[in-house]
Amino acid sequence: MKDRGLVTLLFLTCAQVALAQTAQVTGRVSDPSGANVPAAAVTVTNVDTGISRKVETNADGLYTVPLLKPGTYRVAVQKTGFQPVVRQNVVLQVDQVLRLDFALLVGTINQAVEVTGTPPLVESETS
Repeated sequence: MKDRGLVTLLFLTCAQVALAQTAQVTGRVSDPSGANVPAAAVTVTNVDTGISRKVETNADGLYTVPLLKPGTYRVAVQKTGFQPVVRQNVVLQVDQVLRLDFALLVGTINQAVEVTGTPPLVESETS
């Protein structure tokens, strides 16, 4: 019985240590005048794993993305009527709370499809 209790204690201790090895990104999203931007989409993507977490800013333009594994991240902010902003190579360490504030510029998302190359020629001379 003593061994079982020791194993359980060891397991719980390891679980607590594993859970404590996280980081957090928090900050504020504002417009060019400094006003809060509520309901802006904030996406934090782990560059190594490709796993993304998405949150929205609250009425005060604040956001928090907790429980992130240490590593390198890409943080993107989007809101209709504003140009999207992306920060690359955001490095998070164990137990770090990183504050990233964003100032969005008024504009729209412009997408263009560019086709390169030529279509294959159709053989029309022989049946």
